[in-house]
Amino acid sequence: MGISPFGAGAATGLSMSVLVDELGNPLLGLTPPPQKYPLVSHLRGVAGHLVYGLSVAAFVEAGMKIMRRR
Repeated sequence: MGISPFGAGAATGLSMSVLVDELGNPLLGLTPPPQKYPLVSHLRGVAGHLVYGLSVAAFVEAGMKIMRRR
């Protein structure tokens, strides 16, 4: 698709944060609505999802480089 692995990881992390934390869980009744949480909670969630997405991208890139050497 022409996107770098780390760009894809960041996009995945951000979309997971919005789709799961902000929309999915409240719609399913698993959590209270987003307005019930302070801003710092949302920022921490976004940061956590970004770290996850970037970590997966780094892991996959490292694995691909190892596989290319073989």
